[in-house]
Amino acid sequence: MSTFPVPWGNYLLEGLAETPSPENISWFPQTMGWQCIFWVLLIIVTCKIYRAVKLYQHNIYRREAISWLNNLPKYDADSPNVIFRQLPSVLRKVSLYANKREEICLLSHSDWEEWLDEQCTHTHFSGKNVQLLYQLAYKPNYQIDAQQMNFLLSDIITWVKHHRGQND
Repeated sequence: MSTFPVPWGNYLLEGLAETPSPENISWFPQTMGWQCIFWVLLIIVTCKIYRAVKLYQHNIYRREAISWLNNLPKYDADSPNVIFRQLPSVLRKVSLYANKREEICLLSHSDWEEWLDEQCTHTHFSGKNVQLLYQLAYKPNYQIDAQQMNFLLSDIITWVKHHRGQND
């Protein structure tokens, strides 16, 4: 085993002392102005996140209704499925969740369809789907062709996605 000789290393660096490394630099702002800006931005971001979470929670009814509507089987006019008779009921439940009960319960027939169109400008219940919701809800033997059902279903999905309610 060999040992290092006594004047080991660079003889020019023999008398130098090592300098201490600096302290860690804080990420928190040091001056009062930047601290105020930091806290204001933190409050704004927190409020935005809180509102986004509340909106997400509030729109659970929309997501559930859309999920139910998207999972409907394909409509066949030759052998209509009873589940499509529930479409007016689903629309009524969604509107009851988003608006005052007193306002919704008094509406029927064309008043109901016009009210639906007022709440969402993208739908045409009182135009191309006149009395279709009423027929589905109250006439068990009423036959609807596939094209009418597709128009109605797309209007209902659009209404659920884009309606405005008093609770919004």
